[in-house]
Amino acid sequence: MALTALLTRQCSGRHFAPPPTTPTVGPHWENLVTKFRAFLLFAAATVVGFLPPDKSSAAVHSDVVLHYHFEVPEGWIEIPREVLDSTFEKFANQAGIAVPDYEAGYQVNAENYFTYPYLLVQHRPVDSATIRQIASALETAEDAPGIQKLGSSGLMGNISIGTPVVDEAKKLVVLKMDSEVQGVGAIKILSISAPGRNGMVNLHLYARASDYEEHLESFQGVVESFAFNEGYEYNWVTAMARSVVPAGSRILRRALIGALLGGLVAAWSLRRKRRAADSGREA
Repeated sequence: MALTALLTRQCSGRHFAPPPTTPTVGPHWENLVTKFRAFLLFAAATVVGFLPPDKSSAAVHSDVVLHYHFEVPEGWIEIPREVLDSTFEKFANQAGIAVPDYEAGYQVNAENYFTYPYLLVQHRPVDSATIRQIASALETAEDAPGIQKLGSSGLMGNISIGTPVVDEAKKLVVLKMDSEVQGVGAIKILSISAPGRNGMVNLHLYARASDYEEHLESFQGVVESFAFNEGYEYNWVTAMARSVVPAGSRILRRALIGALLGGLVAAWSLRRKRRAADSGREA
């Protein structure tokens, strides 16, 4: 627009003043105007080509309980809530564990739900821990009984939990995990813990280890776009005043277990589909 306005102003200056309206120069002037219009169109197209892509059309997940939002990776689809709930209920019943609660899920556009890569969203009632306390609780969570039980279940092994990293600018904690999942192989998990005024949001992002680098940019886009709405952000003064570390630690460890369980459901779902297909062929 700036270039077009500049050229328009030049067009109104003396260098482009219309020639005398005589029959001998009329066609020449019309030709000049036609060429100049073509030049303006070319210039505008060139400028637009150098502009960054418009992200206003990106799908956005927003929540009215904890009041936050983030951008969903381009081309991803939402996992319907009924699919999310029923899948984890069946998974938990078969595994003999409490049903984990996930608020939402998104994945790459694929024929089957819970196809890597995907992300799951959890809410936790934590508004009484500082970001540093959250990081500290996550750092010691690897030795929690629930994590040890999951590692010896045969469903998931070689669990490796990285060192929590505090992002002071975004006011959240980033945790990377690696694991071997039965029937899938190595996977990587990027888990985000973001405390807000009314509670904590966990974003768990999953990918096969072999494809992780390919999807890392999309994962980073989710993290970078995450934000609480105005008035619902983390406030360290309030968190310090309310700080209750032991209770927060137990909740954070459950959040970590939720992150690991979320990585298992894709393999479990895939096995169920394969068994159903094999039963159909046998029949």
